[in-house]
Amino acid sequence: MSSSTEVAAMLGQVGFVSLAPATLDKLQEGRALAPEEQQALERVPALAEQLIAGIPRLDAVRAALAHQAAPFDGAGAPAKAPCGKDIPLGARILAIVSDFDRLDTGGLSPELALAAMRGRLGRYDAELLELFASTLDSDGRGVEVAEIPIRLVRVGMTFVEDVRTPTGLLLVARGHEATRSLVERFRNLASGSVREPVRVLLRRSRTACERSHAGQRPVAPARILVVDDGPA
Repeated sequence: MSSSTEVAAMLGQVGFVSLAPATLDKLQEGRALAPEEQQALERVPALAEQLIAGIPRLDAVRAALAHQAAPFDGAGAPAKAPCGKDIPLGARILAIVSDFDRLDTGGLSPELALAAMRGRLGRYDAELLELFASTLDSDGRGVEVAEIPIRLVRVGMTFVEDVRTPTGLLLVARGHEATRSLVERFRNLASGSVREPVRVLLRRSRTACERSHAGQRPVAPARILVVDDGPA
């Protein structure tokens, strides 16, 4: 990691001075944030960039802070915003490290945090994400985590985070598997009743080679589960 990226990672924390003490406590303890607290958290990088704007010779640091939220594939970004390799390297690194830290602080294991990030197609520089994963004890390849609207939850999916209302009321605890009755209840919820997206676990099926090594007979390929917006 370059010195400017390291400085950006350190100075990026100054934006947290804008957060209320109660919000900081929730972040430290991994508790869910209220919608307005989440919005304040998302403004932290921009505020940090503004706070150091008057310090000379920190152009690379400011660029890293200013563009760390830029999606790698440019989807949804302003017309003149950088994308792909045009995004400063420091910003691409910060995007991965900051998001991983946020997921980890929120209670996800490193394995599930990496799986959730891999599911955000186009958000990160894939090469850097895999390089980051290689530095961890678990690379998250044994699982797949999907971030989806509550209406797309299907029977058998396992929640990797608590499902809560916008006010913080617990609806479903992490680790609970979606049942048919639970899915029906979700379909009847009014719009805006649940914090979205929700994160669910989809375990990767073992390959024929892996099953063979485990002493199991290979089985016919299973159908791929496709989650869409259409009626079940």
